Amino acid sequence: MERVLHTLELLQLALIEAREPGVALWEVVLATTDNVTAYRRRYRSELHPTAILDLLLFDEGNPRSVGYMLKRLCRQIERLPQSEASGTPYRRREQRLILQASSTLQLADIDMLSHVHESAEAREALAALFEALLEPLEKLSDAIAHSHFSHVEAPRQLIRMQVQP
Repeated sequence: MERVLHTLELLQLALIEAREPGVALWEVVLATTDNVTAYRRRYRSELHPTAILDLLLFDEGNPRSVGYMLKRLCRQIERLPQSEASGTPYRRREQRLILQASSTLQLADIDMLSHVHESAEAREALAALFEALLEPLEKLSDAIAHSHFSHVEAPRQLIRMQVQP
């Protein structure tokens, strides 16, 4: 969960918000995400933002990509235990949130995003994509914590107090 959130935030900083984007910054992104070797092996060329997006955002075969991590999160959420009270056939909140994030990524207009380095419209679309991915994933973390790690019990008195008349 944290890795996918941090990867999205790093890509957002490097490709959208950076004052001086370029090869030096893209190398930092690849090094931070441990993808320098994978990039060199696959593309055998100079660094390019479209190739970085492909490798770090959409490649479901790359264990360090957002696409791969979303698929893995989806499988892990499916295996989470359900409470006895929820005998409903409907998706739980965690399932809906990961489905929302996965669908957003899969429905992204890759052709438009491939022009991110030359088009303001593509940068705006990429920024909107990052926001659309970050929102459900941040809520997902809270939903999992609420449903699986909140074990609040009603307060109870440990010692019996005697009232003096």
